[in-house]
Amino acid sequence: MTTAQARDKLSPRHVTLIGDREDLRAALPGTDPDDSRIHTYQYHAPGMYYQVSEISEDCRLIEECLGVDVEEEFGGLTERQWNDRTRIFYRVDGKDEAVQDVRRMFLTRSIENGAVSFLSGFRHRVVAIVPEISGSMKETRVMRTDDSGDIECIHGYNSMDALTQYATWVHALALEFGSGDEHSFGPISRECTDAGIDPGIVQAYLVREASDVLLVNARHQLKMRLGGWKMSSGENANMSELARSLHADRPNLLKLVRESEKYMEKELGRMKEKYPDLF
Repeated sequence: MTTAQARDKLSPRHVTLIGDREDLRAALPGTDPDDSRIHTYQYHAPGMYYQVSEISEDCRLIEECLGVDVEEEFGGLTERQWNDRTRIFYRVDGKDEAVQDVRRMFLTRSIENGAVSFLSGFRHRVVAIVPEISGSMKETRVMRTDDSGDIECIHGYNSMDALTQYATWVHALALEFGSGDEHSFGPISRECTDAGIDPGIVQAYLVREASDVLLVNARHQLKMRLGGWKMSSGENANMSELARSLHADRPNLLKLVRESEKYMEKELGRMKEKYPDLF
């Protein structure tokens, strides 16, 4: 977080610290945090792990594990190693309260630890992509905060879906710094003006950030998809139909396909060097 106000708005509001596992036994006798039947959802990223468990209809338990190698964890840590980790427990009364507080804890820690792969916004209004495994966009959480500090979260398995959602939310935030009929200077825009910052600068910066992310990654995905399609289809690849369907110029599309094949061959060569056992 870059400002005290951001830290304040994104700090958990409903948690009560219990402590370690021994403290948990004293505070909530009979509660077994390793009982998978009480787990409701999990948030994990490189170096951290959060889990919410339902203790009763009104009581939730948040477990925070830091300094955890998630890649090793999902590769099969033993039960003993799991129990030896540093585990801190918090109590939250209320289902919705637990949902928002665990998201605040997870997002704040992800930003502080550099676990986010993409991050944009203004002060406490942020949009971020948090990958579950370092260097991978196969499974991600796209998160954004509203003006009250509540957090919306979408979990997905497709990188272009995540990047498109990220760009959509960043663009939506940018509109709050504009002056159209539907989006006329929201609270965050007035906060910007009060700080002596031109809202138009923030709007232009956010639009640029969202557009750059989409453009770079769309080019990569298009080359991978086109190259893979052409290599697997060979002579059966119907370039004419593709060009007509896309309203594209066929010679330019053919040029892009040839570039994509070379790009795909280069990527496959890199993967063979890195993961020889897969080939």
